[in-house]
Amino acid sequence: MDNNNNLGTPEEKQNENDEIRFLESLDSLKPDDIVPPKPKTKRSGSDFAAYILKNVLTAVCFCIMIGCLSYVVYIQVNGKKSNDSYKELANEFNSLEDTFTHLKTSPKTSPTPDYSTSQSMSPDDYTKYVSEAQGSERFARMKSKLSKLREKYPDLRGWITINGTVVDYPIMQSDDNLYYLNRHIDGTEAPSGSIFLDYRCSASIAKNYNTVIYGHKMYSTRAMFNDLDFYFEKSFFDNYPYIEICTLDGLYTYEVFAFYETNKNYHYIQTAFKSADEFVKFANEMQSNSIHKREGIEFTSASRILTLSTCTNVGAAGSRLTVQAVLVNVEK
Repeated sequence: MDNNNNLGTPEEKQNENDEIRFLESLDSLKPDDIVPPKPKTKRSGSDFAAYILKNVLTAVCFCIMIGCLSYVVYIQVNGKKSNDSYKELANEFNSLEDTFTHLKTSPKTSPTPDYSTSQSMSPDDYTKYVSEAQGSERFARMKSKLSKLREKYPDLRGWITINGTVVDYPIMQSDDNLYYLNRHIDGTEAPSGSIFLDYRCSASIAKNYNTVIYGHKMYSTRAMFNDLDFYFEKSFFDNYPYIEICTLDGLYTYEVFAFYETNKNYHYIQTAFKSADEFVKFANEMQSNSIHKREGIEFTSASRILTLSTCTNVGAAGSRLTVQAVLVNVEK
């Protein structure tokens, strides 16, 4: 018989020796050497409440985070969709053919008075005649386009354009200042809303002492009244002074005289005045608010002004940017 099989491998011998030493160590233990298990502590009511509150707050914060992310995505996607829609509408407006067939002349051909009339005109009178005739033709074409669009959008009141900016939009109006705040001109919901006329103003804007128009400041898509903050730069204020509004009553040109930051509780959107003198005082106050000055503008009882209002999207809640301009020309 082979006795080597009873000895086992070196690893087995080591395990056997370790077991013997462990058993021997147990014999030498004293009662004091054995540490009793730590008793379970009962959680107090306040601890339990804190635990529940912590978990609830964590869940709430998570939901808020998801909600905010979802809203940002919603604004981006729908804002871009709305912006694209307005660009298409602007292209449609600019490309519409008018219905005034008697105006189908070459745009290079300037209207001129008949020969006998021209003989009695001074050079200045002649130039003025041609300029006014061209203006009348331009308004007739734009009026025709507006009329076509209004058949599709009954709340349409006009069209606003500011050179050097993205402002090239239809002007809407409802019976309050909420409807078009977050609605596209077709009435569908849209974060960017529409450019809209204050419901207190007449659609015949020459009747208003102060014609007030609102629009969102859509920074993410650079849309609506976002570019009004260009007027912070004096060079822009100086080089782009004019705002055009075309309605079915006329083509109105305004010259910007004021730009400033204010709050929604300030009376810059006042539309009703007890007297012409009160309006003139109001206009002078608005002019004094401006961060830039334009020389040569004075107000009288015959003056009419335009106020564009948008949110600043920065600083205190309710802060507003406003551009104000005085009527300097009307084409009809």
